[in-house]
Amino acid sequence: MKQIDHGILIHKLTYSESSLILSFYTQQNGIQKFIFQGGKKKGTAIYPLSLLELTYYRRPDSELGKLTGVSAIESIQHIPFHPVRSAIAFFIADVVRQCLKTEQDDEALYQFLKEKILELDTTEELALYPIFFLSDFSYHLGMFPNIPEEGGTFFVLNEGEFTAHKPIGEIIVEGEVVEYLINVFEGKRSELSHAQLKREAFEVLLRYYALHIPKFDTSSSLDILREVLY
Repeated sequence: MKQIDHGILIHKLTYSESSLILSFYTQQNGIQKFIFQGGKKKGTAIYPLSLLELTYYRRPDSELGKLTGVSAIESIQHIPFHPVRSAIAFFIADVVRQCLKTEQDDEALYQFLKEKILELDTTEELALYPIFFLSDFSYHLGMFPNIPEEGGTFFVLNEGEFTAHKPIGEIIVEGEVVEYLINVFEGKRSELSHAQLKREAFEVLLRYYALHIPKFDTSSSLDILREVLY
């Protein structure tokens, strides 16, 4: 039976000279994988974070659906053709793929990701985009850190909280980056004064994810991103 869904491409693998294995986060069915026979020869651009309408068939006994057609559902102008935006898209797709495993639908999460993709296509704050994405995405993953009213001078990474008192035996971050990250998580966002603080905030968020997401490893997408942004 033919089915139709909307999906965000998070992984692409060559299957043969003409075919692809594609993984999507879909609007109706969460994470889904498909074989797209002849997909390398068809005209639709398929790149990380593509927003596509999917036409497919799936047998009840198979984890791999058969994709028969794709078409763009949003007009993306810059991501596929801008080297820095493309590098960020590759990184974000890698993060989403590693964090989301379920076939359970989540409309709020799907819409969040869609809005973030459209933002990536237009924003000029490219060096800050991965920082803001990781902080916002943590809310949807259920790992948004606790921030006390009085703020904090320490970020306890393994506990997911900011605190004014230095704990013993915990994985902590301190210094200027802590105040900045509190502002980021609270939605108070402004340009950073120097590149070093951008790099540090980004690296702290990566460590935070690595502590809370099993087998989190973005090394395959990080080298390019660090080179072009930080």
